[in-house]
Amino acid sequence: MKKPISKEDLMRYLDGEMPPDECDEFNEQLKHSTELQRELAIYKTLRADFQDSNFYPVNYTRSVWDQVNAKVTRRVGWILLIVASIILTTGSAYVFFTDLGESNWEKWGTAMLWIGLLTLLASVIWDRYKESRNDPYKDVQR
Repeated sequence: MKKPISKEDLMRYLDGEMPPDECDEFNEQLKHSTELQRELAIYKTLRADFQDSNFYPVNYTRSVWDQVNAKVTRRVGWILLIVASIILTTGSAYVFFTDLGESNWEKWGTAMLWIGLLTLLASVIWDRYKESRNDPYKDVQR
């Protein structure tokens, strides 16, 4: 009884990693099985397609200035976002607390709700920031 050929065996055969005795047995099964011949042809074309593929754009040249520009613009964007949110938040809080139409307990309840939500958001952002500093794949290009 011949052992069935697995996908790993097909890849070992294509990569030349199969021992000679197994290779002879594989060739014998290959002569008699059209399904195995078809699978081998599929794997050969897949292997050829992946070997010819290039994962970088054709005219890609990465310079030092790309990294510097990305860091500077990202930092400026974060600073502008934080300053704008502080200005809008303090202005909204001032209008909210000086408005005489609402009762005090509604104001304090709403304020505590927003403070809680912002605290949770800040903690998530801080955790993500700490994790991103130790990310081993941050410079990997796709």
